[in-house]
Amino acid sequence: MTEYVHPEKGLRFTPYTTVDTAKDVVFSIEELKKFTTEDELLWGTYDGKGDDIILTPGEYYEEFVYTKDFLSADQIGYNEVLSSGNMIENQFEVYKNPIIVEYYIPGEEFENAWQSLRLVFEEYEGDWKLVGIIHNEWTI
Repeated sequence: MTEYVHPEKGLRFTPYTTVDTAKDVVFSIEELKKFTTEDELLWGTYDGKGDDIILTPGEYYEEFVYTKDFLSADQIGYNEVLSSGNMIENQFEVYKNPIIVEYYIPGEEFENAWQSLRLVFEEYEGDWKLVGIIHNEWTI
């Protein structure tokens, strides 16, 4: 997977839709190669609670990356925001000339528990490289 990651900027993990350049975790390609499921890391804070998100990379993946079957998403957006709530949507300001692909799964009837996964790419030497993974979901 690391061959798809931006070699200079690395890969930023954003647990909720607002990209925070001061607090989001960014891993270089070398750091991504060393991921183990046993290391707990600080990934940010939970929305609404403010508690620290302290998870292993595997746990983070399950809770903030592939939380639904996004390969079968109801809607796929290309450089458009399909899901939004009351948080700031700033990915197009933070990333420079990106391609952002959003996989959106709406909530069930009578529930507003929608979720989405956004993959952010920036051009590097003629190729598009992954620079960000943004998780978005309805929260209280």
